[in-house]
Amino acid sequence: MQYKATSSPRFLPSILEVKQVDKMKLLVLFAIFFLLGELDAKYKPKHLTDRLKKKLKKMKSAGGKIAAINEDVGMASRLYEGDIRVEPEELEKLKNKIKKIKKIKIKKLKSIIFKRNAMRNRVFVWRTKRIPYVFDADIVSAGTSNILSAMNIFATKTCIKWEPKTASDVKFVKFVKKDGCWSYVGKVGDSGGQELSVGDGCNYVPTILHEMMHAAGVNHEQSRPDRDEYVVINSANIMDGQEHNFQKVSPLSSDTFNLNYDYGSLMHYGKTDFSKNGQPTIQAKGDSNKALGQDNGMTELDIQKLNKLYDCDSPSSNAWSTWSSYGPCYLDSYSNKCVKMRQRFCTKEAVSQCPGASSNGVQNQFDETCTTCNGLVNGNWGSWSAWSTCSATCGGGTQQRTRSCDNPAPKNGGAKCAGTSSESQACNAQTCISSQVIHSCNFDGTTYPYSCGWQNGASNSVSPTESYYDWIETNEAASSTATGPSGDHTSGSGYFIIQTAYDLAPGSTGTYEKSGFQATSAACLDFWYHMKGANMGSLNVYVKTSSGSTKVWGVSGDKGSSWLNGKVTISSPVTYTIIFQAVRGSGTASDIALDDIKLSSLAC
Repeated sequence: MQYKATSSPRFLPSILEVKQVDKMKLLVLFAIFFLLGELDAKYKPKHLTDRLKKKLKKMKSAGGKIAAINEDVGMASRLYEGDIRVEPEELEKLKNKIKKIKKIKIKKLKSIIFKRNAMRNRVFVWRTKRIPYVFDADIVSAGTSNILSAMNIFATKTCIKWEPKTASDVKFVKFVKKDGCWSYVGKVGDSGGQELSVGDGCNYVPTILHEMMHAAGVNHEQSRPDRDEYVVINSANIMDGQEHNFQKVSPLSSDTFNLNYDYGSLMHYGKTDFSKNGQPTIQAKGDSNKALGQDNGMTELDIQKLNKLYDCDSPSSNAWSTWSSYGPCYLDSYSNKCVKMRQRFCTKEAVSQCPGASSNGVQNQFDETCTTCNGLVNGNWGSWSAWSTCSATCGGGTQQRTRSCDNPAPKNGGAKCAGTSSESQACNAQTCISSQVIHSCNFDGTTYPYSCGWQNGASNSVSPTESYYDWIETNEAASSTATGPSGDHTSGSGYFIIQTAYDLAPGSTGTYEKSGFQATSAACLDFWYHMKGANMGSLNVYVKTSSGSTKVWGVSGDKGSSWLNGKVTISSPVTYTIIFQAVRGSGTASDIALDDIKLSSLAC
């Protein structure tokens, strides 16, 4: 074995090839990253919408809640992977790189910023295993008890200590209360305060722990280079422009520490994060129903990851950390040899106590015994395409999707992808609608018309003095067994609409309505409702025309745990609107749900 140790800042090769860019493209690129660097400019705090607050109560992963909050306050487009902040210091590095660039895409240029990762490059760990911090005034006003609790968890579970900044600390974390929940990844730069935002909706221990793990140098679990062995990314369901949130980190930039993939990591996305249609964007291989992520706190694997990154098993008296594992072989641009590298970092404040360390306290060691940089590469499937159009609009049809073995493609004798490149499934199994049905909606996107057209009503839909709240569409069981359904009426796993009584005053109302129904002498409104709860209120149906609203149906009180059928005949000489009104009962056990609404052209 041949080893060479160096204290020079000799880092991993660029992950991009660079080709020429004309001056106009450079100006555009500089403008984009200047705007990213000016994230703090004209800061105006935003508050969470009531609808988001209700949505957050039903979400099960810290990563999902964080992404939803950041999207709601307008931060999503300024962050990477939902909550990772770009450091302005990277802009100068990019300017230097661009001088050598011959051809580059904006998407690839952005990736230069984020491939920096403390989990391979130890320059970005807090070497002394101590992270100094300060609180800004807004954080103090909002309350620091949850942040201090999160710091205590770090102190009891790891060797990493979050301690108040002293006069001698030139580098520290500054906790701020700005729009959203976000942090940098690892220690950024050698001086000054790097911000960690605990905005509205973020001041909960699991959320704070998630951002503090970022600040300590940990990336999201699903960005691991080996993630495709464990999860499937459903690209067809990802919101436009958010695809970058599902990129993998290069093996050159990440270290898994030989730990098992952690489906339940506090750092893992939820199944529907960044979804444009409510369908899963990420699922476990072999078990599409497996839960991903959570918001209870750090898992044992999360804790092991931090302890391995910071070499917590070594005696605190050691000046040097133990050497990291070697990364993969790569072509070194300095020696033009195929090498692999490992690192160790100085744990003492004074780098002089670690002979051979560079000015940043890290030492690199290179192994030049790699025989080739073009080793065997096994094939891996790319993402599935979107499903094709169903062969039938009702009564049962089929649809297909395909994928390619290109993530990566097999090379140098590597194995081909296992499995098939295409799949088919049944679709639109619902009964075809007869000519007597005017409207039908099951909230699953499979009935005519597919958009349904129902929406939350205004505060004066029925009475100009009513207090109102929104209904929400969901496919999740109620969080409490005391009220609400365990699934929808249609299939048990589809979508339905519900008004939740939580945080509402008794007597509060919510209306759900659809307008534009034509005049009729007799039409049958047929629907299914769920009213379980000891504090149950009322569900009413109104018909509204230009002359006013008329109540045509109503029911009150606890109706048990089953879905029940409601029917009422409607007549109107003019165009009319159908309104469902829910009235909150005396307590929180009064959730009301609706599903499978149908209007037919005959009397009931």
